Amino acid sequence: MRVVDQPSAVRSLLLLSLLAAMAGGLHRDAAPVQRPLRHEAYVWQHRWGPAMASAIASRPGELSALRVLGLHWGADGGAPKATDVNLRALAAAGPITLVARIEGARLPTALTLGPLVTLAQRWRAAGVQVRGVEVDHDCATAALPAYTRWLRSQRPLVADALQVEVALAVTALPTWLDDPASVRALSASVDRVTLQVHTIAAPTIYDAESALAAARAWAGASDRPFWIALPTYRARLRHGDIVGVEPAAVAQTLQALRTAPIEGLRGAVWFRLGYSGDDDAWPAVTLAALIRGEDVRGEVLVSLRRAGPELWDIVAAAHGNAPGPVPALLRFDGRVTALQGANGCRGEGRGLRCPQELRIPVGQERVLGYVRGQEVRRGG
Repeated sequence: MRVVDQPSAVRSLLLLSLLAAMAGGLHRDAAPVQRPLRHEAYVWQHRWGPAMASAIASRPGELSALRVLGLHWGADGGAPKATDVNLRALAAAGPITLVARIEGARLPTALTLGPLVTLAQRWRAAGVQVRGVEVDHDCATAALPAYTRWLRSQRPLVADALQVEVALAVTALPTWLDDPASVRALSASVDRVTLQVHTIAAPTIYDAESALAAARAWAGASDRPFWIALPTYRARLRHGDIVGVEPAAVAQTLQALRTAPIEGLRGAVWFRLGYSGDDDAWPAVTLAALIRGEDVRGEVLVSLRRAGPELWDIVAAAHGNAPGPVPALLRFDGRVTALQGANGCRGEGRGLRCPQELRIPVGQERVLGYVRGQEVRRGG
């Protein structure tokens, strides 16, 4: 038997106890483990066609659920209008949140979510997995207390009818952060909040720094988990201009969230799911690449395709995983005798000028016009 030096043994036990205590303290003080962000998408069409149903069936597998616009109230509070959806497509889509849009900055008088609950039950009867409802209302900050009281009064109606964990959800605006007390009260009155971090300062659709600042501020104002709504679209303004958001800008936000997660942020909801022929929303391949953290790039190559004797079509083809811009000005060398534009492009001397907003969908091509002549080729 080995004789152990007692003072040394005591010192060793004390050292082990101290290390264990330090480890326990470090464990308690360590930042909570951040779970990966979940991803969902809005389906925001008032009238569906076959392309929308097809887009839902072929949506990116990275999307865990969809939030579907189903009911729309005007600012006057009249009878709501139901969206013309394809229930068969929704029944095959998995979990669905039924969304109601309420116009105006203040709630119409005597409005109730009864029609929304009735619609949710009708969708369920058709096989749709309705897991809750969401209210989208751009409430004025001054009216938040009244909005919160209304939500609190409506929640039992929804919860009793649907019997789900996340019965009533709302969208929120960064401007509400001017009233932190109301933000906390509203967050506690519903089951889920989604903060809209796009179109914060119109007409700009998206600014990565402003979006992150809004999300961090919301996390500081409310102790409840929340989601953020991110854009995939461009908008056509009344005077004809088009504003949009490039995938790279949103990729910057996602990378920042991976590097420095925001506590309480559970996921991102993409506004909105595009469909074939919808040139104002990103295609599924772009959205999937962004969610996976892949490089998102789009390139348009322009070539001449013979269409007849001394006649060539000017063809733009998109490559990569994102819509690409068409060059603003295309020049042609050789003995050009005629030049005609198409798809918004117009002839300009020996060249073709195309609108800045023209994008070619991924994997597709567009004829930008034609050129007639001899020995025609792309110029510098």
